[in-house]
Amino acid sequence: MKVLVTGGNSYCGRYVIKALFNTGHEVRVNVRKPPGLWMALEHNPAHTGSIRWFSGDLNDRTTYNIIAGMQFDAIVHMAAQTHPASAVDFVEENVEATKNVLDYAERAGVKKFINFSSISVVDKPKDVYSMTKAIAEDLVNESSTPSLNLRLPAVVGPGSTRNYLSETYNLIRNDKHGLCTQPYNRTNKAIAVEDLAKFVVTLVGDPTTRKADTIQLGANTNMSWLEIIDQMYADQGKDKNRLSVSEPYTDNPTMSALNIQIAENRYGFESRSMEETIRSMTNGV
Repeated sequence: MKVLVTGGNSYCGRYVIKALFNTGHEVRVNVRKPPGLWMALEHNPAHTGSIRWFSGDLNDRTTYNIIAGMQFDAIVHMAAQTHPASAVDFVEENVEATKNVLDYAERAGVKKFINFSSISVVDKPKDVYSMTKAIAEDLVNESSTPSLNLRLPAVVGPGSTRNYLSETYNLIRNDKHGLCTQPYNRTNKAIAVEDLAKFVVTLVGDPTTRKADTIQLGANTNMSWLEIIDQMYADQGKDKNRLSVSEPYTDNPTMSALNIQIAENRYGFESRSMEETIRSMTNGV
């Protein structure tokens, strides 16, 4: 199948593109600027004809002239503004760009549109990022293209950054972490990047089409924050006795776990335990 991937420079992008290629798909990658990574892939004889990148702003009409007539079977839309930015930037990148890619998908007769969203939209969004991702979800749901919103938790793996789990682990690795807040709050809000990439491949190859759907992804078990941090210390061989907690023990901990049953039962989502998910980051497996 021929697949268009936006946001190819992202951490998730590297894994998703590799997984699509390794399962025989022809991949076209949109990036803002042509990076050396994709140039290297193109010059690898094993990749010739299967991975091609093109640079272009998704809010620029000329970008879509580059891919006119390519007849994509699916689009995996990962491009987004996630770093701190102005409200205008968030709207342009997360709302307007999504609308433009959806418009292209409808004109081109794309059979499947997979949108990377965020679990931050589950509760009433309070920040600009979450609000723009919620609006983007609505646009996807209103599109005539069969589509799916993936609400992602922290995506972790070797070298992952820019989420609460990765930042906590990096603090521990650099001997800068010492306080555990909400130690008994249990969660499964994480997914190993390789599990996410594998699931995207499953979705792209699934012949089933639905008008629109939204699902949450996460680990298939939960752990308390204290258990998570204990594991991070242990995986690094560090002394966790320096760790202090911010509140006393409770027999009735709060639960902030995600319901991933729809993803599992309807779409065949397979994830690992929370412990194994954390270890995919701390041990790189």
